[in-house]
Amino acid sequence: MKKMTLTLLFSALCLFSFAQTTFNEKSVQDMAVLMVAEDFPKFNKENISPDMIWSMGEGQVATYEDMVPAMAGAKVTAWNLSDLKVRQIGGMAVASGVNKHDVLNIQSKETTHYTVRFTYVFAYINNKWMWIHAQHTHIPAGK
Repeated sequence: MKKMTLTLLFSALCLFSFAQTTFNEKSVQDMAVLMVAEDFPKFNKENISPDMIWSMGEGQVATYEDMVPAMAGAKVTAWNLSDLKVRQIGGMAVASGVNKHDVLNIQSKETTHYTVRFTYVFAYINNKWMWIHAQHTHIPAGK
C-alpha cells in the first residue's frame, strides 16, 4: 500500500510538472491577449527574454535593447493570429502562422497595420515561458 501511494504521488507530481511546462496554441493566444492589454514595457519585462532577437520583414535585426526604446511611444492595439501551429520539444516551443497586428504611435495617433508570416520561439526559463525569438516576413496586400 505504501509503495502504491508513493507511486501515485510521484505520478501526480509528474503530471503537475508536465502541465506547468506545456506550451501550445492557447499559450501563444494568451500571450497575444496580454500584449494588447498591457503596455509594451510591462509586457517586455514579464514575457520577453532580455536576449531576444527580432528578425524584421525588411531584413533588419533588432535586440531587446533596440526594441524597448523603439516601442516606448507605441501601443499594440491588435494582435490577431491565424493558421497557428505550435511544436514543443522539451523546454523549447516554436510557433508559426500569420499575424495581423496594429501598432499605434501614441504621439502622432497614427496606426500602422502589418500582415506577416511569423515564426516565434519560446523557452521555459526560470519556471516561466519566455519569448526568445521572432521572425516576420511581410505578406503583400491582397495575398
